[in-house]
Amino acid sequence: MIKFYSNICGKKSLLVRTFCTRYSESHEWIRFNHRNKTCTLGITKYASDQLKSIVNINLPDLNSTIIRKQPIGNIESTKTVADIFSDVDGKCTLLNQDIILNPTIVNNSPEDKGWLLQIETNDVESFNKMMTKNEYGQFLKDINKSND
Repeated sequence: MIKFYSNICGKKSLLVRTFCTRYSESHEWIRFNHRNKTCTLGITKYASDQLKSIVNINLPDLNSTIIRKQPIGNIESTKTVADIFSDVDGKCTLLNQDIILNPTIVNNSPEDKGWLLQIETNDVESFNKMMTKNEYGQFLKDINKSND
């Protein structure tokens, strides 16, 4: 099962999102590539919809230490400023330069082209504790019920 899981993680497909992506209560997603121990982090469509028009994104410096559950940057919109969190520890290894130059990419494609950064990590345990797509879907339903 691990070998199959690792092979899927290295390919871009619907399966990658289903099997290798996890979600946080603060509305970030993390896609884990088990082959090279790299996570790609972004915000969910729900978060993007709540923020509305994103005007600026502040990300950590390259090679900076990422500490789980600590703010690592923020997203400014015309409505508010929201902190960005990671649910895994690691080191920032890559920033999405496209979204820095054009933050609206995050509004238009938050779970694909609008990814924020990559993190090198061995924190598989924390990743596995995050919500699956189905669990996150239920989490959003519960939020919507409490807002009614």
